[in-house]
Amino acid sequence: MVFVYLLVAILGVGAAIFAVQNPDLVAVHFLSWRTVELPVSLIILLSAFVGIVAASISAFAQQIQLERRIRKLQRRLAELSASETSPPYIVPPAGRHRFFRSAALSPTPIRGGYSVNAIQFLKQEHQKAKAAFDKVLRASPTQRGGLWQELAPELKLHEEIEDTCLYEPLARDAASKDKGLAQWRQQHQAEVEKVGGLLETIRQLRPEEPTWLGKVKEVHGALEHHIQEEEGTIFPKIGKFWDENRLERAGTQMAEMKSKHMGRVA
Repeated sequence: MVFVYLLVAILGVGAAIFAVQNPDLVAVHFLSWRTVELPVSLIILLSAFVGIVAASISAFAQQIQLERRIRKLQRRLAELSASETSPPYIVPPAGRHRFFRSAALSPTPIRGGYSVNAIQFLKQEHQKAKAAFDKVLRASPTQRGGLWQELAPELKLHEEIEDTCLYEPLARDAASKDKGLAQWRQQHQAEVEKVGGLLETIRQLRPEEPTWLGKVKEVHGALEHHIQEEEGTIFPKIGKFWDENRLERAGTQMAEMKSKHMGRVA
């Protein structure tokens, strides 16, 4: 569209120049066409006006396109900046637990050694747990048992990290300011007890039993609900209640707690 406006502008300016250089020819042309002779000065003014309007529209359209490209470039630069500053992965002193190799999970990245936003940390852990669960559910009956024995302790650790590093201190901080947020720990503990009961039931079953897979799917459903509720409702509230420094402290504690666990079981 910009090129069309430019073409119209060029034609308009060209017509004005032609009228100035050939006034007799222009007058004769209009006389034969309309049988009314128009003043050459009017023709020149009209041609110049058309050229100016077309050029203005073209410049405006170009400005809009330029602004769009600048915004797109800014978004792209922000994405690149975020990816370039991705924190390094934690590598436990005693090596990685076999679970992280077989279940396609890797340690959570943190900034500057042991420093990460708590909400960011937990969201990454959620994604890893979901990926590990999918692998268990897709595995053959002979492989499920081994994968589950590696996943189950990680689920317990995740709940322990959340309660110790997040919900317990949050309940204290929010006790007098946000009772709804403070009481969330009670609901979280109820969910932990429910999942703990399911994990114990699964431990007493054999993977080849039909009941075993059904109980694993119950845990999977509870995990999906847990993630949806936390990331959709609770985390946004926590992000407003705690400042960045407090979230960083909680995240650092989470990362260290998980690293120590991985060092013990490696």
